[in-house]
Amino acid sequence: MPAWPGELGPKTGCPSKPVSIASPATRLWGFAVGPAGNNCDRGRSRSQLPILNPALPPDSVLSAERPGGRSRVAFRTGLHFVNSVPSTASRPAPECIRLRGVRQNNLKGFDLDLPLGRYVVVTGLSGTGKSSLVFDTLHAEGQRRYVETFSAYTRQFLDLLNKPKVDSIENIRPSIAIGQTNTVKTSRSTVGTMTELTDFFKVWFSHVAACYDPATGEKVEDDTPQTIWAKLVAGHAGRNVIVAFRVAKPANLTWPEILTNLKGQSYVRVLVPGSADGPSAQPLAVQRIDDLLTNDKPLAGCTHLFVAQDRIVLSAAQQARFLESCETALHFGQGQVQVFAADDLAGIGHFSRGLHSPKTGRTFRAASPALFSFNSPLGACPQCRGFGRVIDIDYRLALPDQSLSINDGAIKCWESDIYGESKKDLLLFTRRKKIPTDVPFASLTPEQRAFVIEGEPGYGEENGKTWPKYWYGVKGFFRWLEKNTYKMHVRVFLSRFRTYNPCPVCDGQRLQPEALCWRWEGRTLPELYQLPVGDLLNLIRTRGGRPARNRDGTAHQRDLAYDSIITRLGYLTQVGLGYLTLDRSSRTLSGGEVQRVNLTSCLGTSLVDTLFVLDEPSVGLHPRDIDRLIAIIRSLTNAGNTVVVVEHDEAMIRAADHVIEVGPEPGGRGGRIVFEGTVPALLHSEASITGAYLSGRLRLDAPETRRSCERSAKRGREGSWLTFTNATKHNLANVNLRLPLQRLVCLSGVSGSGKSTLLDNVICQGLLARRNQLTEDPAVIESIEGDREFAEIVLVDQSPLSRTPRSNPALYTEAWDLIRDLYANTPVAQAAGYSASSFSFNSGEGRCDHCQGLGYERVEMQFLSDVFVPCPVCEGRRFKAEILEVKWNGQSVADLLNTSITDALPLFAGHPSIRTRLASLDSVGLGYLTLGQPLNTLSGGESQRLKLVRYLGGFTAQAEIGDRRSEIERKPTRVTPHPPPPPGNHSTDSHLPSPSSRSSAARCSCSMSPPPACTGMT
Repeated sequence: MPAWPGELGPKTGCPSKPVSIASPATRLWGFAVGPAGNNCDRGRSRSQLPILNPALPPDSVLSAERPGGRSRVAFRTGLHFVNSVPSTASRPAPECIRLRGVRQNNLKGFDLDLPLGRYVVVTGLSGTGKSSLVFDTLHAEGQRRYVETFSAYTRQFLDLLNKPKVDSIENIRPSIAIGQTNTVKTSRSTVGTMTELTDFFKVWFSHVAACYDPATGEKVEDDTPQTIWAKLVAGHAGRNVIVAFRVAKPANLTWPEILTNLKGQSYVRVLVPGSADGPSAQPLAVQRIDDLLTNDKPLAGCTHLFVAQDRIVLSAAQQARFLESCETALHFGQGQVQVFAADDLAGIGHFSRGLHSPKTGRTFRAASPALFSFNSPLGACPQCRGFGRVIDIDYRLALPDQSLSINDGAIKCWESDIYGESKKDLLLFTRRKKIPTDVPFASLTPEQRAFVIEGEPGYGEENGKTWPKYWYGVKGFFRWLEKNTYKMHVRVFLSRFRTYNPCPVCDGQRLQPEALCWRWEGRTLPELYQLPVGDLLNLIRTRGGRPARNRDGTAHQRDLAYDSIITRLGYLTQVGLGYLTLDRSSRTLSGGEVQRVNLTSCLGTSLVDTLFVLDEPSVGLHPRDIDRLIAIIRSLTNAGNTVVVVEHDEAMIRAADHVIEVGPEPGGRGGRIVFEGTVPALLHSEASITGAYLSGRLRLDAPETRRSCERSAKRGREGSWLTFTNATKHNLANVNLRLPLQRLVCLSGVSGSGKSTLLDNVICQGLLARRNQLTEDPAVIESIEGDREFAEIVLVDQSPLSRTPRSNPALYTEAWDLIRDLYANTPVAQAAGYSASSFSFNSGEGRCDHCQGLGYERVEMQFLSDVFVPCPVCEGRRFKAEILEVKWNGQSVADLLNTSITDALPLFAGHPSIRTRLASLDSVGLGYLTLGQPLNTLSGGESQRLKLVRYLGGFTAQAEIGDRRSEIERKPTRVTPHPPPPPGNHSTDSHLPSPSSRSSAARCSCSMSPPPACTGMT
């Protein structure tokens, strides 16, 4: 087919569809498309729009505009017009979220289109502006649009929040951000409550569980005439039985009065118990009421009797009669009925309406969802109020270091001047008992340690054993203090030695005793919560099923709860959290675990047309589980949602529909869009650093030589090992482990295999326990052997460094005090009489009086979390105007706080003491942070890297001034276990130093995921 005049064809690389129009005066609009299908008008003016076909005469272009951010060109060629829109027959182009002029933080005012309904990955070097784009711009605007739907009263507080710095955002969707920060503070929150699984379990469990008498272990059922008939027919079909109810004799009535009343109600016979004097051949005897009224000797000594309601044969023809008689007996028997055999009067059934134990007589509360909720007053344990723990004195805190002797202060609570007299009392009694006080407390015999802690056997006023004749012990000392808690200083002192212990009533199960009487498949509800999610899912799938429908119409609630339980447990398993238990406290979860748990909660709500923003959900996941996470994200996009993920993992990037790379460098040299498009285009992009690594053009080479871990014949600096024998904790059973010292050791394995238990409970707490130091939950270890002793044992985790925005990197590295001295020594400051305290935002007269140097003011929200808004006086600059007039190196103190660490290093080239402290931050990949960055805004990985600075700062900067070797040799020997290496690092940042790679001092640095250059593994 010949080309139409003016047809685009292959000249632009975009197929076009010719359209014939009869009238030459008609205009036809089309999009101007540049190379590789990208919009060619980005960043160009209207006059710069290219002429798509040079063969067209100049007068053939009728007009060119840019409506909605895209170029539109109209052509006229005789009687024919050309539509320049590329064909979308193969796959229609998705709708987009259009961002124009994004300038948030260090972003450089670019335009960006994010396709809706797709999985979008935002990647780039650390500090280039990924979070600013995704969270501070995209999510912030989606959240702000949602807040606009609130009432005017609510918006008067939320309007104080800053809007993202952007020209316009179109087609935004309601946004849900799932970050890595664990903000849970209450111990009531568990994995089950976060995922709402406890809400579904309490409904499902109330329908499927059965009540058991804890005294007898027998099942207690709520009987009705229909269920009683079914049970009797199943075991005694065709038998002649007597249906009766029990009548007890009140103290103020006589048997003739009771029998007269029964006769007036047309009852004829009663069953009288046999004599109480020894065993009787016939424990019951049938008596007529008329005979007993004339002769009541058979009732002598009887406290009760049974009234015969009816005598019936258990056959189908008598069912209606039995049901009527049973209902009447239940009514007059106060919910209980007895059935006896008519021939020998043997009891064949004791039934009750309601949950009543026939043997013990105990009555149980009926099952209800509130009974199985530890957040409800009806179901919570009355002792611990549903927390599972009670606050009590922990005597381990009173003796935190048992490697010390009594003379050296092993008993910490008696080392103060206030209660030092108790130590003198102890020394007096130890001399009487000949207990040595100059040896480590741990080396004393068990009897001697018990005497010091427990005191004299039977000590107390009730036994006549009191001080000063008898020794009261450490426990007696605290019991005495508990009687004086009306004094403020006593309460403050006791708070130092109190801790949370498992509740003695519910044993940490949170529910009241009545709720623990209900079981399903032999397990109580807390026992189900204690199962790993994977095992719990298999158990409910195989044993739970869908029970038969109830006649009371509650089956619908049960089935809905069952379906939701199976769905959400399946989601938890798919995201790699099958090893967690539902009773796991939310405060103990890592940042990555919290993010995936929250992701499961969002999946369970079945939201559609929503924008999900995730921050590295792959953190802490084994590569085996990445595919499961990708499948979860795909399920979100298949439901019509848009998922935007900040990610560095290669598998996560390769699975994306759309990739955006922010760069090219961290800090102020970043903030631009380096690449935008599909993964194949990313691999061929020359500007993309990520594409260079994924395509293999750049790579991280493993070291050619590694330090040997073989045991040396000579026990010198080489060949030192740390050996753990038969360590048992959680899912680790009798594990033997050898760790080479002076090496970087990596612990790897699938999620839930026991890496955290091995790292924390075995290695870290095991070593501390061996040194008789206070530990929280050490593993049971048969022996620990090592070739050398450690001077320090440090656990570097991802817990937040600070809960307040006052703390920042400059304060954390102790560089701010030195910086304040620089400003105080300037001529302007000295002329004004300013001192170093004038440049402190935590104290002094130089800080803003309105916000007290915080830069923000806190707005308390009764219905939402508290928010921090910029101070209206100093506008977030923290200091008074006169203080800000003082300049050093052309910058005020507020300007310096807003400077990144990397940019600040050249400013302190002539001040080695300051540069030493800040250079260590840059060496661990945190150079993009500003000096005044609030520490409570850091991610878990950033917090972990910042903690490493305390152990790198001593020699990192010294290496730059030529004194590295001497500084290394001054470092003490230490073992540094830390959880997964800091997340948030791009491949380019993987060369950052680790504690062991920067020093040859004897240490064992244990990591839970192997970095590119691992120098040793066991």
